[in-house]
Amino acid sequence: MSKKKAKKKQLPNAGSFKPILKLDQVREKLAELNGNQAAVARTFGVTRQAVSLLVHKHLELRTVIQDAIQSRIDTAESALDRAILNGEFAAIKFFLETRGKDRGYTSKTEIEHSGKVNSQPTEIVVKTREEADALLGRKRKSQPEDS
Repeated sequence: MSKKKAKKKQLPNAGSFKPILKLDQVREKLAELNGNQAAVARTFGVTRQAVSLLVHKHLELRTVIQDAIQSRIDTAESALDRAILNGEFAAIKFFLETRGKDRGYTSKTEIEHSGKVNSQPTEIVVKTREEADALLGRKRKSQPEDS
């Protein structure tokens, strides 16, 4: 029997160290980067999955991410308020359709279905011509209004 030992193949980065994620550093970076786990991973030179695993294991990190999401929602709501105050139609329409339902501001499409799988709708009710044109995939020509 030969007493030669088989040589192990050396990996290209075999001498390099594996980064260790520290909870307090990850918490700070998550807050700084608005909960963006991929950006945090790039900062520490690890995979997004490594950060995600740490987040999954620690409630305090999940809380930092949820706080960042809530902060973004607050920012978006503030921007929406400014757009409404500036008279931007799309913002006004969006707000009324989502928050003004109790006052009748809705856009509603009713579809009656026969119960058969893969059947076509038998009746579609739309309130405006624009809704009908959009549903049918037509572009509306600019025409004078009917009297």
